[in-house]
Amino acid sequence: MSYYDEEAGLLGGGFKQDYTFEFAERQVRQGFIRKTFVVVLGCAAFATQSRYDLTLSSGALVSAGLALLSACVLNLFLRAPWLYVAICGLGVLLFSLYLVFDIQLLMGGHKYALSPDEYVFASLNLYLDIINIFLYLLQLLGERRD
Repeated sequence: MSYYDEEAGLLGGGFKQDYTFEFAERQVRQGFIRKTFVVVLGCAAFATQSRYDLTLSSGALVSAGLALLSACVLNLFLRAPWLYVAICGLGVLLFSLYLVFDIQLLMGGHKYALSPDEYVFASLNLYLDIINIFLYLLQLLGERRD
């Protein structure tokens, strides 16, 4: 499965996930689910135990997301394998930071926090962060198996 097929799946988020799962073997999927679980546990532990307030860095996280999006668009034209690996690695890192940010927003006790009425928004953010971490890990480490 190539990176360009994955980008085509961005037009339909559910389609992208189904498409990714279709071509990954069961053992491979389970291995990446375990790796994602470890990353999520590490991010959750950091978010709850750290004194560092990542909610102050929302502007930097948005800028990093736009830079990642720009790199994806650039790689559509360059088709550079090294840029693909860099994009996947940065995607895992960026969505891990988004996960820490969202957990800190949810937990409160920092400069910015979500109200209890925004639980649907918070759960959707956490879901999307975890799914994107899984998909970027699958793209990054799954390419080495080919």
